[in-house]
Amino acid sequence: MPALALWFGSLFGSLVTWLAKVFTQRVAIGAAAIAAIVALTAGFMAALSSLVSGVVAVMPSFVTQAAGLFLPDNTRLCISAYAAAKVAAWLYTWKVKAISLKARG
Repeated sequence: MPALALWFGSLFGSLVTWLAKVFTQRVAIGAAAIAAIVALTAGFMAALSSLVSGVVAVMPSFVTQAAGLFLPDNTRLCISAYAAAKVAAWLYTWKVKAISLKARG
């Protein structure tokens, strides 16, 4: 009887060790994926912020005057920011998908 109890105890201990190992790996991979997505999101926000604040249109005065007749003053800035935001959003989506696929394993 004591041998049977020892065997069941050993079996239970091995099962708990295996479960702990599997769950620890999954939690570590999930935490790494979340950290990567958070870092990517912060980089995305910084990129958009710098695009919006850093885009300065320098054009010759005659082009500005001609464009000012039918376009608002910030047209070039808006178009540049829109295009850059589309590219940044595409990159962000691509990276998040790559990270989530990697996290699934």
